[in-house]
Amino acid sequence: WVAQYQLDAAPFLLSVPAVLNAPGSVTLTVTGATPGGSVQLLYTEAGPGLTYQGAYGAYCSLTTPLSGPIRTANPVGVATYTKFLPGGFVGRTFWLQAMESGRASNWEKRTVQ
Repeated sequence: WVAQYQLDAAPFLLSVPAVLNAPGSVTLTVTGATPGGSVQLLYTEAGPGLTYQGAYGAYCSLTTPLSGPIRTANPVGVATYTKFLPGGFVGRTFWLQAMESGRASNWEKRTVQ
């Protein structure tokens, strides 16, 4: 059995608050992105699963992901997303992941409170 690992200079990490409250605003942060590069947030309610994202030339870990906003990483490789969660989101579970050219971040699962 052979495994292939790609070690990047910095981990490409998505940070999501431990609790998402609705109605209310939430800010998600991606670190370790390519400075000046495009970072897209993906999300799904269908759960984890391996899905090839041709636009990024890499696999994400979400089933039938939906495309969220694209942000440009700042000079130190940070991208942020702020979203208002309406009251109707209470009880819904989301899986979230960020992507940039050639790689995907960790994924996070949260149920809106």
